[in-house]
Amino acid sequence: MASTSVSVNSTTVALKAANIELLYNETLEKVKQYGSALESADDDMKHNFDIVLAAVKQNGMAMRFAHDEMKKNSDIVMAAVKQNGSALQFADDDMKNNFDIVLAAVYQNGSVLCYAHDDMKNNFDIVEAAIKQKFDALQFAHEDMKKKVDIVESAVKRDGRALLFVHDDMKKNEKIVDEAVNQNGLALEYANDEMKSNYNIVLSAVKQNGLALEYANEVMKNNVDLVLTAVKQNGLALLFAHDDMKSNHDVVMSAVKQNGDALNFAHDDMKNNYMTVLTAVKQDGLALEYAHDDMKSKYYLVLAAVKNNSSALHYAHDDMKNNHDIVLSAVKQNGKALNYAHADIKRNYDIVLAAVKQNGWALQYAHGEMKKDYDIVLAAVEQDGTALDYAHDDMKNNYDIVLSAVKQNGSALCYAYSDMKNNFDIVLAAVKQNRRALLFAHDDMKKNSDIVLAVGTQSTETTL
Repeated sequence: MASTSVSVNSTTVALKAANIELLYNETLEKVKQYGSALESADDDMKHNFDIVLAAVKQNGMAMRFAHDEMKKNSDIVMAAVKQNGSALQFADDDMKNNFDIVLAAVYQNGSVLCYAHDDMKNNFDIVEAAIKQKFDALQFAHEDMKKKVDIVESAVKRDGRALLFVHDDMKKNEKIVDEAVNQNGLALEYANDEMKSNYNIVLSAVKQNGLALEYANEVMKNNVDLVLTAVKQNGLALLFAHDDMKSNHDVVMSAVKQNGDALNFAHDDMKNNYMTVLTAVKQDGLALEYAHDDMKSKYYLVLAAVKNNSSALHYAHDDMKNNHDIVLSAVKQNGKALNYAHADIKRNYDIVLAAVKQNGWALQYAHGEMKKDYDIVLAAVEQDGTALDYAHDDMKNNYDIVLSAVKQNGSALCYAYSDMKNNFDIVLAAVKQNRRALLFAHDDMKKNSDIVLAVGTQSTETTL
Protein backbone atom coordinates (compact mmCIF):
# COMPACT_ATOMS: atom_id res chain seq x y z
CA MET A 1 0.00 0.00 0.00
CA ALA A 2 2.85 2.34 0.90
CA SER A 3 4.60 1.65 -2.38
CA THR A 4 1.39 2.46 -4.31
CA SER A 5 1.16 5.84 -2.50
CA VAL A 6 4.76 6.67 -3.34
CA SER A 7 4.15 5.76 -6.96
CA VAL A 8 1.11 8.06 -7.17
CA ASN A 9 3.00 10.95 -5.58
CA SER A 10 5.90 10.47 -7.97
CA THR A 11 3.53 10.50 -10.93
CA THR A 12 1.86 13.68 -9.66
CA VAL A 13 5.19 15.42 -9.22
CA ALA A 14 6.28 14.34 -12.68
CA LEU A 15 3.03 15.64 -14.21
CA LYS A 16 3.40 18.99 -12.44
CA ALA A 17 6.97 19.30 -13.66
CA ALA A 18 5.89 18.47 -17.18
CA ASN A 19 3.10 21.06 -17.03
CA ILE A 20 5.49 23.70 -15.72
CA GLU A 21 7.97 22.91 -18.46
CA LEU A 22 5.20 23.07 -21.06
CA LEU A 23 3.98 26.41 -19.66
CA TYR A 24 7.56 27.70 -19.63
CA ASN A 25 8.19 26.73 -23.25
CA GLU A 26 4.85 28.16 -24.46
CA THR A 27 5.39 31.43 -22.59
CA LEU A 28 8.98 31.72 -23.81
CA GLU A 29 7.92 31.34 -27.44
CA LYS A 30 5.16 33.93 -27.01
CA VAL A 31 7.35 36.60 -25.43
CA LYS A 32 10.12 36.03 -27.96
CA GLN A 33 7.63 36.96 -30.63
CA TYR A 34 5.68 39.61 -28.70
CA GLY A 35 7.33 40.91 -25.57
CA SER A 36 4.09 42.45 -24.38
CA ALA A 37 2.63 38.92 -24.07
CA LEU A 38 4.32 38.96 -20.65
CA GLU A 39 1.28 40.89 -19.41
CA SER A 40 -0.98 37.83 -19.69
CA ALA A 41 1.63 35.34 -18.53
CA ASP A 42 1.33 33.29 -15.36
CA ASP A 43 2.67 35.08 -12.26
CA ASP A 44 5.42 32.49 -11.88
CA MET A 45 6.56 33.23 -15.41
CA LYS A 46 6.76 36.96 -14.65
CA HIS A 47 9.25 35.99 -11.99
CA ASN A 48 11.34 33.84 -14.30
CA PHE A 49 14.62 35.39 -15.42
CA ASP A 50 14.76 33.75 -18.85
CA ILE A 51 11.14 34.59 -19.65
CA VAL A 52 11.43 38.23 -18.62
CA LEU A 53 14.80 38.64 -20.34
CA ALA A 54 13.36 37.30 -23.61
CA ALA A 55 10.36 39.62 -23.30
CA VAL A 56 12.34 42.82 -22.72
CA LYS A 57 14.80 41.96 -25.48
CA GLN A 58 11.86 41.90 -27.86
CA ASN A 59 10.10 44.90 -26.30
CA GLY A 60 11.80 46.85 -23.55
CA MET A 61 8.51 48.28 -22.36
CA ALA A 62 7.38 44.75 -21.40
CA MET A 63 9.37 45.30 -18.19
CA ARG A 64 6.30 46.98 -16.76
CA PHE A 65 4.66 43.53 -16.55
CA ALA A 66 7.58 41.80 -14.84
CA HIS A 67 7.69 40.94 -11.16
CA ASP A 68 9.26 43.66 -8.99
CA GLU A 69 12.24 41.44 -8.28
CA MET A 70 13.00 41.34 -11.98
CA LYS A 71 12.94 45.13 -12.13
CA LYS A 72 15.88 45.12 -9.72
CA ASN A 73 17.94 42.78 -11.87
CA SER A 74 20.63 44.73 -13.73
CA ASP A 75 20.77 42.27 -16.65
CA ILE A 76 17.01 42.51 -17.17
CA VAL A 77 16.93 46.29 -16.89
CA MET A 78 19.97 46.74 -19.12
CA ALA A 79 18.40 44.61 -21.85
CA ALA A 80 15.14 46.55 -21.54
CA VAL A 81 16.64 50.05 -21.79
CA LYS A 82 18.89 49.05 -24.66
CA GLN A 83 15.78 48.02 -26.59
CA ASN A 84 13.77 51.03 -25.46
CA GLY A 85 15.21 53.72 -23.24
CA SER A 86 11.75 54.59 -21.92
CA ALA A 87 11.70 51.28 -20.06
CA LEU A 88 13.81 53.03 -17.43
CA GLN A 89 10.61 54.38 -15.92
CA PHE A 90 9.63 50.84 -14.86
CA ALA A 91 12.99 49.98 -13.30
CA ASP A 92 13.61 49.80 -9.57
CA ASP A 93 14.89 53.04 -8.03
CA ASP A 94 18.33 51.52 -7.49
CA MET A 95 18.54 50.83 -11.21
CA LYS A 96 17.62 54.44 -11.97
CA ASN A 97 20.73 55.40 -10.03
CA ASN A 98 22.97 52.90 -11.81
CA PHE A 99 25.43 54.73 -14.08
CA ASP A 100 25.68 52.03 -16.75
CA ILE A 101 21.93 51.46 -16.87
CA VAL A 102 21.08 55.16 -17.16
CA LEU A 103 23.82 55.77 -19.70
CA ALA A 104 22.50 52.97 -21.89
CA ALA A 105 18.98 54.37 -21.57
CA VAL A 106 19.87 57.94 -22.57
CA TYR A 107 21.98 56.67 -25.46
CA GLN A 108 18.79 55.10 -26.79
CA ASN A 109 16.52 58.04 -25.91
CA GLY A 110 17.91 61.21 -24.36
CA SER A 111 14.54 62.27 -22.99
CA VAL A 112 14.45 59.38 -20.52
CA LEU A 113 16.82 61.40 -18.38
CA CYS A 114 13.58 62.51 -16.76
CA TYR A 115 13.23 59.01 -15.17
CA ALA A 116 16.77 58.90 -13.82
CA HIS A 117 17.73 59.41 -10.18
CA ASP A 118 18.66 62.99 -9.24
CA ASP A 119 22.30 61.96 -8.82
CA MET A 120 22.35 60.78 -12.44
CA LYS A 121 20.77 64.04 -13.59
CA ASN A 122 23.77 65.77 -12.08
CA ASN A 123 26.32 63.49 -13.73
CA PHE A 124 28.24 65.19 -16.53
CA ASP A 125 28.70 62.10 -18.70
CA ILE A 126 25.06 61.09 -18.38
CA VAL A 127 23.73 64.54 -19.21
CA GLU A 128 26.16 64.99 -22.09
CA ALA A 129 25.08 61.66 -23.59
CA ALA A 130 21.43 62.57 -23.17
CA ILE A 131 21.66 65.95 -24.94
CA LYS A 132 23.73 64.43 -27.73
CA GLN A 133 20.83 62.11 -28.42
CA LYS A 134 18.11 64.72 -27.86
CA PHE A 135 18.89 68.37 -27.27
CA ASP A 136 15.81 69.07 -25.15
CA ALA A 137 16.86 66.42 -22.60
CA LEU A 138 18.64 69.36 -21.00
CA GLN A 139 15.35 70.36 -19.41
CA PHE A 140 15.56 67.26 -17.17
CA ALA A 141 19.13 67.85 -16.06
CA HIS A 142 20.07 69.10 -12.59
CA GLU A 143 20.29 72.89 -12.31
CA ASP A 144 24.05 72.64 -11.80
CA MET A 145 24.37 70.97 -15.21
CA LYS A 146 22.42 73.80 -16.83
CA LYS A 147 25.16 76.18 -15.70
CA LYS A 148 28.05 74.15 -17.11
CA VAL A 149 29.45 75.84 -20.20
CA ASP A 150 30.50 72.60 -21.87
CA ILE A 151 27.06 71.04 -21.42
CA VAL A 152 25.17 74.13 -22.52
CA GLU A 153 27.48 74.71 -25.47
CA SER A 154 27.02 71.14 -26.62
CA ALA A 155 23.24 71.45 -26.39
CA VAL A 156 22.84 74.76 -28.25
CA LYS A 157 25.21 73.66 -30.99
CA ARG A 158 22.86 70.79 -31.66
CA ASP A 159 19.76 72.95 -31.53
CA GLY A 160 19.72 76.59 -30.56
CA ARG A 161 16.33 76.13 -28.93
CA ALA A 162 18.09 74.37 -26.05
CA LEU A 163 18.73 77.90 -24.80
CA LEU A 164 15.21 77.68 -23.36
CA PHE A 165 16.39 75.15 -20.77
CA VAL A 166 19.68 76.67 -19.63
CA HIS A 167 20.31 78.59 -16.44
CA ASP A 168 19.60 82.33 -16.61
CA ASP A 169 23.31 83.08 -16.34
CA MET A 170 23.87 81.25 -19.60
CA LYS A 171 21.14 83.24 -21.34
CA LYS A 172 23.24 86.36 -20.97
CA ASN A 173 26.50 84.70 -21.96
CA GLU A 174 27.28 86.26 -25.33
CA LYS A 175 29.28 83.27 -26.61
CA ILE A 176 26.53 80.80 -25.69
CA VAL A 177 23.74 82.94 -27.11
CA ASP A 178 25.67 83.60 -30.31
CA GLU A 179 26.16 79.86 -30.84
CA ALA A 180 22.47 79.27 -30.16
CA VAL A 181 21.18 81.86 -32.65
CA ASN A 182 23.72 80.81 -35.26
CA GLN A 183 22.22 77.33 -35.11
CA ASN A 184 18.61 78.55 -34.90
CA GLY A 185 17.87 82.24 -35.14
CA LEU A 186 14.56 81.83 -33.34
CA ALA A 187 16.49 80.90 -30.18
CA LEU A 188 16.79 84.66 -29.68
CA GLU A 189 13.39 84.37 -28.01
CA TYR A 190 15.03 82.68 -25.00
CA ALA A 191 18.00 85.03 -24.65
CA ASN A 192 18.38 87.62 -21.92
CA ASP A 193 16.96 91.08 -22.73
CA GLU A 194 20.49 92.44 -22.85
CA MET A 195 21.33 89.98 -25.62
CA LYS A 196 18.19 90.97 -27.55
CA SER A 197 19.58 94.49 -27.79
CA ASN A 198 23.07 93.32 -28.75
CA TYR A 199 23.63 94.24 -32.42
CA ASN A 200 25.93 91.33 -33.21
CA ILE A 201 23.68 88.78 -31.55
CA VAL A 202 20.59 90.04 -33.35
CA LEU A 203 22.51 90.17 -36.62
CA SER A 204 23.52 86.53 -36.23
CA ALA A 205 19.95 85.59 -35.42
CA VAL A 206 18.29 87.31 -38.39
CA LYS A 207 20.97 86.04 -40.75
CA GLN A 208 19.97 82.51 -39.79
CA ASN A 209 16.23 83.22 -39.71
CA GLY A 210 14.80 86.60 -40.60
CA LEU A 211 11.73 85.96 -38.45
CA ALA A 212 13.97 86.15 -35.37
CA LEU A 213 13.48 89.91 -35.70
CA GLU A 214 10.30 89.38 -33.72
CA TYR A 215 12.35 88.81 -30.55
CA ALA A 216 14.79 91.67 -30.98
CA ASN A 217 14.72 94.82 -28.88
CA GLU A 218 12.56 97.63 -30.32
CA VAL A 219 15.66 99.71 -31.03
CA MET A 220 17.07 96.83 -33.08
CA LYS A 221 13.81 96.61 -35.04
CA ASN A 222 14.43 100.16 -36.22
CA ASN A 223 17.98 99.51 -37.37
CA VAL A 224 18.02 99.58 -41.14
CA ASP A 225 20.97 97.17 -41.53
CA LEU A 226 19.42 94.60 -39.22
CA VAL A 227 15.99 94.87 -40.78
CA LEU A 228 17.43 94.66 -44.30
CA THR A 229 19.31 91.51 -43.33
CA ALA A 230 16.15 90.03 -41.84
CA VAL A 231 13.87 90.71 -44.81
CA LYS A 232 16.45 89.52 -47.29
CA GLN A 233 16.46 86.20 -45.46
CA ASN A 234 12.65 86.12 -45.09
CA GLY A 235 10.53 88.90 -46.51
CA LEU A 236 7.77 88.26 -44.00
CA ALA A 237 10.10 89.54 -41.26
CA LEU A 238 8.82 92.97 -42.30
CA LEU A 239 5.88 92.22 -40.02
CA PHE A 240 8.15 92.62 -37.00
CA ALA A 241 10.04 95.71 -38.14
CA HIS A 242 9.50 99.16 -36.65
CA ASP A 243 6.85 101.22 -38.46
CA ASP A 244 9.53 103.54 -39.81
CA MET A 245 11.13 100.57 -41.57
CA LYS A 246 7.83 99.61 -43.16
CA SER A 247 7.91 102.82 -45.15
CA ASN A 248 11.59 102.55 -46.04
CA HIS A 249 11.85 101.99 -49.79
CA ASP A 250 14.97 99.81 -49.70
CA VAL A 251 13.66 97.67 -46.87
CA VAL A 252 10.24 97.10 -48.42
CA MET A 253 11.69 96.41 -51.87
CA SER A 254 14.05 93.82 -50.40
CA ALA A 255 11.19 92.24 -48.50
CA VAL A 256 8.83 91.88 -51.47
CA LYS A 257 11.65 90.62 -53.68
CA GLN A 258 12.09 87.76 -51.26
CA ASN A 259 8.37 87.20 -50.64
CA GLY A 260 5.67 89.14 -52.43
CA ASP A 261 3.25 88.63 -49.55
CA ALA A 262 5.44 90.92 -47.45
CA LEU A 263 3.55 93.74 -49.19
CA ASN A 264 0.82 93.03 -46.65
CA PHE A 265 3.03 94.47 -43.89
CA ALA A 266 4.30 97.52 -45.76
CA HIS A 267 3.16 101.06 -45.05
CA ASP A 268 0.19 102.24 -47.15
CA ASP A 269 2.46 104.55 -49.14
CA MET A 270 4.50 101.54 -50.23
CA LYS A 271 1.35 99.66 -51.19
CA ASN A 272 0.61 102.54 -53.55
CA ASN A 273 4.09 102.58 -55.05
CA TYR A 274 4.12 101.20 -58.58
CA MET A 275 7.61 99.64 -58.52
CA THR A 276 7.08 98.12 -55.08
CA VAL A 277 3.83 96.48 -56.09
CA LEU A 278 5.24 95.34 -59.44
CA THR A 279 8.16 93.68 -57.66
CA ALA A 280 5.78 92.01 -55.22
CA VAL A 281 3.38 90.57 -57.82
CA LYS A 282 6.23 89.33 -59.98
CA GLN A 283 7.38 87.30 -57.00
CA ASP A 284 3.85 86.22 -56.01
CA GLY A 285 0.90 87.26 -58.11
CA LEU A 286 -1.48 86.89 -55.19
CA ALA A 287 0.29 89.79 -53.47
CA LEU A 288 -2.00 91.97 -55.59
CA GLU A 289 -4.49 91.46 -52.77
CA TYR A 290 -2.44 93.77 -50.55
CA ALA A 291 -1.87 96.54 -53.08
CA HIS A 292 -3.62 99.89 -52.90
CA ASP A 293 -6.84 100.01 -54.93
CA ASP A 294 -5.25 102.44 -57.38
CA MET A 295 -2.61 99.82 -58.19
CA LYS A 296 -5.23 97.15 -58.86
CA SER A 297 -6.36 99.04 -61.93
CA LYS A 298 -2.88 99.36 -63.46
CA TYR A 299 -2.76 97.25 -66.62
CA TYR A 300 0.86 96.11 -66.50
CA LEU A 301 0.74 95.43 -62.78
CA VAL A 302 -2.30 93.21 -63.08
CA LEU A 303 -0.91 91.50 -66.18
CA ALA A 304 2.29 90.70 -64.30
CA ALA A 305 0.25 89.39 -61.40
CA VAL A 306 -1.94 87.03 -63.44
CA LYS A 307 1.05 85.79 -65.41
CA ASN A 308 2.57 84.74 -62.11
CA ASN A 309 -0.67 83.35 -60.69
CA SER A 310 -3.93 83.35 -62.61
CA SER A 311 -5.96 83.55 -59.39
CA ALA A 312 -4.61 87.08 -58.89
CA LEU A 313 -7.43 88.12 -61.22
CA HIS A 314 -9.66 87.78 -58.18
CA TYR A 315 -8.02 90.87 -56.63
CA ALA A 316 -7.93 93.05 -59.73
CA HIS A 317 -10.13 96.09 -60.33
CA ASP A 318 -13.37 95.37 -62.23
CA ASP A 319 -12.01 97.19 -65.26
CA MET A 320 -9.12 94.74 -65.38
CA LYS A 321 -11.44 91.80 -64.91
CA ASN A 322 -13.13 92.96 -68.10
CA ASN A 323 -9.88 93.48 -70.01
CA HIS A 324 -9.47 91.00 -72.86
CA ASP A 325 -5.67 90.62 -72.64
CA ILE A 326 -5.62 90.35 -68.86
CA VAL A 327 -8.35 87.72 -68.68
CA LEU A 328 -6.98 85.80 -71.65
CA SER A 329 -3.58 85.59 -69.99
CA ALA A 330 -5.20 84.32 -66.79
CA VAL A 331 -7.41 81.64 -68.35
CA LYS A 332 -4.62 80.35 -70.57
CA GLN A 333 -2.72 79.58 -67.40
CA ASN A 334 -5.73 78.22 -65.52
CA GLY A 335 -9.13 77.99 -67.16
CA LYS A 336 -10.91 78.20 -63.82
CA ALA A 337 -9.69 81.79 -63.47
CA LEU A 338 -12.73 82.58 -65.63
CA ASN A 339 -14.57 82.48 -62.33
CA TYR A 340 -13.00 85.84 -61.39
CA ALA A 341 -13.61 87.55 -64.74
CA HIS A 342 -16.20 90.27 -65.26
CA ALA A 343 -19.65 88.99 -66.26
CA ASP A 344 -19.43 90.73 -69.63
CA ILE A 345 -16.26 88.94 -70.67
CA LYS A 346 -17.65 85.56 -69.69
CA ARG A 347 -19.64 85.72 -72.92
CA ASN A 348 -16.58 86.44 -75.05
CA TYR A 349 -16.00 83.50 -77.40
CA ASP A 350 -12.19 83.68 -77.52
CA ILE A 351 -11.89 84.02 -73.76
CA VAL A 352 -14.23 81.14 -72.95
CA LEU A 353 -12.72 78.90 -75.63
CA ALA A 354 -9.23 79.47 -74.23
CA ALA A 355 -10.50 78.76 -70.72
CA VAL A 356 -12.21 75.46 -71.52
CA LYS A 357 -9.30 74.28 -73.63
CA GLN A 358 -7.12 74.68 -70.57
CA ASN A 359 -9.69 73.22 -68.16
CA GLY A 360 -12.99 71.85 -69.35
CA TRP A 361 -14.64 72.57 -66.04
CA ALA A 362 -14.21 76.30 -66.69
CA LEU A 363 -17.44 75.91 -68.67
CA GLN A 364 -19.32 76.25 -65.40
CA TYR A 365 -18.23 79.91 -65.16
CA ALA A 366 -19.11 80.84 -68.75
CA HIS A 367 -22.17 82.89 -69.70
CA GLY A 368 -25.27 80.81 -70.47
CA GLU A 369 -24.99 81.61 -74.17
CA MET A 370 -21.52 80.07 -74.26
CA LYS A 371 -22.82 76.87 -72.71
CA LYS A 372 -25.00 76.45 -75.82
CA ASP A 373 -22.17 77.04 -78.26
CA TYR A 374 -21.19 73.81 -80.02
CA ASP A 375 -17.49 74.61 -80.46
CA ILE A 376 -17.12 75.84 -76.89
CA VAL A 377 -18.80 72.78 -75.39
CA LEU A 378 -16.94 70.41 -77.71
CA ALA A 379 -13.62 71.90 -76.64
CA ALA A 380 -14.63 71.61 -73.00
CA VAL A 381 -15.65 67.94 -73.13
CA GLU A 382 -12.61 67.02 -75.20
CA GLN A 383 -10.48 68.42 -72.38
CA ASP A 384 -12.62 66.81 -69.65
CA GLY A 385 -15.64 64.73 -70.54
CA THR A 386 -17.36 65.45 -67.23
CA ALA A 387 -17.59 69.14 -68.23
CA LEU A 388 -20.78 67.96 -69.97
CA ASP A 389 -22.40 68.54 -66.61
CA TYR A 390 -22.15 72.31 -67.17
CA ALA A 391 -23.34 72.36 -70.77
CA HIS A 392 -26.80 73.52 -71.87
CA ASP A 393 -29.42 70.75 -72.09
CA ASP A 394 -29.40 70.98 -75.89
CA MET A 395 -25.73 70.07 -75.85
CA LYS A 396 -26.37 67.15 -73.53
CA ASN A 397 -28.64 65.78 -76.24
CA ASN A 398 -26.19 66.40 -79.08
CA TYR A 399 -24.77 63.15 -80.44
CA ASP A 400 -21.32 64.47 -81.36
CA ILE A 401 -20.89 66.35 -78.11
CA VAL A 402 -21.90 63.41 -75.94
CA LEU A 403 -19.83 60.97 -77.97
CA SER A 404 -16.75 63.16 -77.53
CA ALA A 405 -17.46 63.49 -73.83
CA VAL A 406 -17.77 59.75 -73.14
CA LYS A 407 -14.72 58.98 -75.25
CA GLN A 408 -12.74 61.25 -72.96
CA ASN A 409 -14.43 59.98 -69.78
CA GLY A 410 -17.02 57.23 -69.88
CA SER A 411 -18.59 58.47 -66.65
CA ALA A 412 -19.73 61.61 -68.50
CA LEU A 413 -22.66 59.46 -69.66
CA CYS A 414 -24.14 60.36 -66.29
CA TYR A 415 -24.77 63.92 -67.54
CA ALA A 416 -26.11 63.04 -70.98
CA TYR A 417 -29.73 63.49 -71.99
CA SER A 418 -31.86 60.34 -71.58
CA ASP A 419 -32.03 59.66 -75.34
CA MET A 420 -28.24 59.59 -75.47
CA LYS A 421 -28.13 57.06 -72.65
CA ASN A 422 -30.17 54.76 -74.89
CA ASN A 423 -27.95 55.24 -77.95
CA PHE A 424 -25.89 52.16 -78.78
CA ASP A 425 -22.84 54.00 -80.16
CA ILE A 426 -22.76 56.41 -77.23
CA VAL A 427 -23.06 53.73 -74.58
CA LEU A 428 -20.56 51.44 -76.33
CA ALA A 429 -17.98 54.24 -76.45
CA ALA A 430 -18.64 55.04 -72.80
CA VAL A 431 -18.20 51.49 -71.48
CA LYS A 432 -15.11 50.99 -73.62
CA GLN A 433 -13.57 53.97 -71.88
CA ASN A 434 -14.89 53.01 -68.43
CA ARG A 435 -16.92 49.86 -67.87
CA ARG A 436 -18.57 51.45 -64.83
CA ALA A 437 -20.31 53.85 -67.21
CA LEU A 438 -22.86 51.07 -67.72
CA LEU A 439 -24.40 52.21 -64.44
CA PHE A 440 -25.65 55.36 -66.23
CA ALA A 441 -26.95 53.67 -69.36
CA HIS A 442 -30.62 53.15 -70.17
CA ASP A 443 -31.98 49.80 -68.97
CA ASP A 444 -32.32 48.61 -72.57
CA MET A 445 -28.62 49.15 -73.13
CA LYS A 446 -27.77 47.26 -69.95
CA LYS A 447 -29.42 44.23 -71.53
CA ASN A 448 -27.76 44.62 -74.93
CA SER A 449 -25.46 41.64 -75.52
CA ASP A 450 -22.84 43.65 -77.45
CA ILE A 451 -22.69 46.24 -74.70
CA VAL A 452 -22.42 43.57 -72.00
CA LEU A 453 -19.70 41.83 -74.01
CA ALA A 454 -17.77 45.10 -74.33
CA VAL A 455 -17.99 45.59 -70.58
CA GLY A 456 -16.71 42.07 -69.98
CA THR A 457 -13.87 42.52 -72.46
CA GLN A 458 -12.83 45.81 -70.89
CA SER A 459 -12.93 44.22 -67.45
CA THR A 460 -10.72 41.34 -68.63
CA GLU A 461 -8.21 43.70 -70.25
CA THR A 462 -8.05 45.76 -67.06
CA THR A 463 -7.37 42.63 -65.04
CA LEU A 464 -4.66 41.52 -67.45
